Amino acid sequence: MLAPWLTALIFAVAKPTPPPHEAMVAAYERGETGRAVRLAARVAEDAASSPEALRAAALVRLFGAVRRNDHATVIAELQQAASHGADLGDYATVLAINARMGLRDCASADAKAQSIADDSPFAAAGWSRVAACWLRAKDVPQADTAAAKARSLARNDGQIAEIEVTRAPRPGPR
Repeated sequence: MLAPWLTALIFAVAKPTPPPHEAMVAAYERGETGRAVRLAARVAEDAASSPEALRAAALVRLFGAVRRNDHATVIAELQQAASHGADLGDYATVLAINARMGLRDCASADAKAQSIADDSPFAAAGWSRVAACWLRAKDVPQADTAAAKARSLARNDGQIAEIEVTRAPRPGPR
């Protein structure tokens, strides 16, 4: 049996354990992606989790997959995040374009980019990624078309520079 003073000391010094969803977000913010994703799975399995906690868990899993460059998982987690009410708008579309680019599925990336409104702040970035995908696939006409679309939607010099780098000829074998 513990002495009463030892019990009191333990309670005075012990840090309270945060709820799993708070620990999950904190782990993600510290860059502990693996731990954050494991905690997100626990939050998702807990029947008592609030809708906000479930939405946060879906986003942690999504951005964990983005950090790991796990393109197939990004696509699946985008759907999960949306099902939990996470409205990422055109940013979700750009994430999907990036994932499809990583999977070398340029036609799907192109189709996704077409769903972004021209006045969206993400339009030029989306089309720039599509151009890079087509260039990587060595389909220069498609790359030029996508790059021209991106350039027409660019809002600042930084976006224009990114597009020009995408279109620049690469040294080495072709």
